[in-house]
Amino acid sequence: MNTAAPPPDGMDEDANLPVPTPDHAQEGNSATLVEATSTELVATGQGTAGTAQLTVTEREWLDAFARAALAPATLRAYESDARSFARWCRRRNQEVAQASAEQIAAWLAAMARDGLRASTISRARAGVAYAYRAMGRTDPNPARHEDVDRILAGIRRELGTRPERHAAILAEDLAAMVACCPTETLRGKRDAAMLAIGFMGAFRRSELVALVVEDILWRTGGVVLAIRRSKTDKVGAGQSVGIPDGLHLKAPRLLKAWLRAARIKSGPVFRSIDRWGHLSERPMNGRSVANMVKKYAVEAGLDADMVSGHSLRAGFITTAAMAGVSALKIADTSRHKSLDVLMGYVRQADLLKDNPGSSFA
Repeated sequence: MNTAAPPPDGMDEDANLPVPTPDHAQEGNSATLVEATSTELVATGQGTAGTAQLTVTEREWLDAFARAALAPATLRAYESDARSFARWCRRRNQEVAQASAEQIAAWLAAMARDGLRASTISRARAGVAYAYRAMGRTDPNPARHEDVDRILAGIRRELGTRPERHAAILAEDLAAMVACCPTETLRGKRDAAMLAIGFMGAFRRSELVALVVEDILWRTGGVVLAIRRSKTDKVGAGQSVGIPDGLHLKAPRLLKAWLRAARIKSGPVFRSIDRWGHLSERPMNGRSVANMVKKYAVEAGLDADMVSGHSLRAGFITTAAMAGVSALKIADTSRHKSLDVLMGYVRQADLLKDNPGSSFA
């Protein structure tokens, strides 16, 4: 088990990541998908399909709204996929802009041979298909060819499509992690509040780092937090989640203690703190949250390789299911749109509960 503590927020958070493989690395960058495809995948001057008679300004508007249709994280992943395929083609002296379905299928097969998950490979195909659509190559789109479908189906069958799930951090584990936070320091107060709020609100990492003070409504007995946008709320209709004081964690109190100590009255709730202890105006990012969760998991005696930022959300759902809370009540907090997805957590929690084998084996 890797027990090394992750770097502080103010340091390079990517410094301890593995070096990506050259053919299908997932690079993080700020370029838009249109920029990625114009430099890596398509010839200069090509853009959104059907825009030959439009002005430059009109094209920019179309591209902006096309990008807004996808979550930023999805766009970044698609950009990385486009660059990955472009590199793969260049190494074989193949023309990426005119790539065939067979070339794309071979690229996907190479990813499978190199041990990537079926879900990652499926997403890579979607990224390249999106890039070709952006350049106007839609009739046909080589990434959507039936030959590519067939190869991808074989990859899924061979590798399996079971989603990778990290261990849930249960309530008692979370209490131990919070106890490890040095709450005499600013960083410790922030981390304790984030762990407790993240668990009690079944928050996704992206939702946690997006919280702002204006989203907080203090109530007797707890706090109500507004979630402006989430994974299951693409259009920003907004959702709210109540965080009660609770019996043990007292998450609202930890949140209030953090905000008071940091003198935060508006803007991002959970902010970066550099290695010298200086508070930033910027919010933390998802990677920082994951690193922080792993850090305290190690200090509490848990296996860091088995937990992730998602373990807080999974832990709330699993703990609630083990306590006999109904799926519908859990969904009120977890904000699951699909009860089928939620029931996957509930079934895992119930595997040993009232197991028929316990009565005779």
